Amino acid sequence: MKVSDIKPGGKLFQLFIGAPGSGKTVAAASYPPPIYFFDLDKRIDSLATMFPGRTDIEYDPYGPEEFEKFWNKIQQIRAGNSPFKTYVLDSLTSLARMAIGYSVSLRGGGGLKKGVIAMTQVDDFNGESRVLSVVMDAFRGANFKSNFILTAHLVETSTKKLNEDDVIQQRVLTGGKTIAAEIPGYFNEIYYFTKTMGFSNDAEYKMHTMIKKAGIDTKTALPLPAEIVCTMKPGEAGLYQKIQSVCKTKGIDIG
Repeated sequence: MKVSDIKPGGKLFQLFIGAPGSGKTVAAASYPPPIYFFDLDKRIDSLATMFPGRTDIEYDPYGPEEFEKFWNKIQQIRAGNSPFKTYVLDSLTSLARMAIGYSVSLRGGGGLKKGVIAMTQVDDFNGESRVLSVVMDAFRGANFKSNFILTAHLVETSTKKLNEDDVIQQRVLTGGKTIAAEIPGYFNEIYYFTKTMGFSNDAEYKMHTMIKKAGIDTKTALPLPAEIVCTMKPGEAGLYQKIQSVCKTKGIDIG
């Protein structure tokens, strides 16, 4: 194999990061249909509001204690028994909680307790890391031919030092810091989403490809500008269509 044989484009494997409400889920819904959402956040209502007449978006809700149901769905996809062109896992934060819950359940909920609640232990964070890495590998496999989008929330921390300005840091929100730093390494495309309010109280949504947030650098292997306005209304072009248009001018066929 030669590096010169690698062509940009093809299926897309993307990480969308940003605060809740910054437009990640709606942007993901602009990708090629049919689309399947792993609805771990239970926030699929935003799509029903934006796309009330669409029948090419399907989803299943997954609760924090339903890892086996979630994994069985992934196994069906890996076996080639699913017709969707785009899969959206919404979100990493909820998947991390599910992974830790699954780890706790495997040890029978035993160990440290406060009242009637089983508290997480070090092994549970190791379990979280294992679950997340296995899930990412499943979607990166050669048999997976569809686009894949993972959404992730940010957590912000402030460190105070005497006689110095506060240090503000952000990272992808998971239970363990190690896996939070590892997740971005799975992706060639990492986009940061923002929402700002204008003077007329209208929201503007943007996707950024060249900005450092959550302790990681956004990045793209596609010829995209530093930012794309992806404010979307019913019937209008969404983020995917704008990315596709830019890539076509460079002779690149995506997703």
